[in-house]
Amino acid sequence: MMIAGLDEAGRGSIIGPLVLCGILIDEECAGSLIGIGIRDSKLLSRKRRIELRNRIIEVVADYFIVEVPPSEIDSAVRIHRLNDLEARYFSSIIDRLKPSKAYIDSPLRNYKRFSDMVSSYCKWRCEIVALCHADRDIPVVSAASILAKVRRDEIIDSYRSMYGEVGSGYPSDARTIEFLRRSMSEAEAAGIVRRSWRTYTSIIHNRGRQTVIDAYRDGKA
Repeated sequence: MMIAGLDEAGRGSIIGPLVLCGILIDEECAGSLIGIGIRDSKLLSRKRRIELRNRIIEVVADYFIVEVPPSEIDSAVRIHRLNDLEARYFSSIIDRLKPSKAYIDSPLRNYKRFSDMVSSYCKWRCEIVALCHADRDIPVVSAASILAKVRRDEIIDSYRSMYGEVGSGYPSDARTIEFLRRSMSEAEAAGIVRRSWRTYTSIIHNRGRQTVIDAYRDGKA
């Protein structure tokens, strides 16, 4: 029986796409993932994730990665449908891989509801099991999380080569906030920043207030 594991990387990031990945593997070979040291990507160093990514690709029957741009994420967030967006893209990966059973890391505590959401969009009929912490507990999902995280790291690296230090891309990272304060116009023009995030609104508000303060200070207002 062919099984799939699906996960995402970058859901909470303020810059860059949401990266979703699915892997397909024969259930009889799934134990080999444990043998090569598969764990939740968040528990691994970047170097180790890259090493494991290469091993995973050698072991799996197929894999597929999707990148959802910030503009599409913003459209979903503004109408409170980010989970729905994620469910639709997970379903497209399942349709591509065509497993008999798919395990998904659920963004909802009501994981049965998320399973039903993904199933409602799938053209390919299979058993779908969405679980919280599946990236930690189910090796096929852990493997998908590693591939998604490595791809997202590559994207952030590409931003760094173009714009200088951008940090991790997450609002909790001071380097990312400094990048946005310094280069928001450039980031907006490039389409790499998520404008629906509260952090974005805060930076824009404070930047506008600072412009007024500077104008008064320089005698231009």
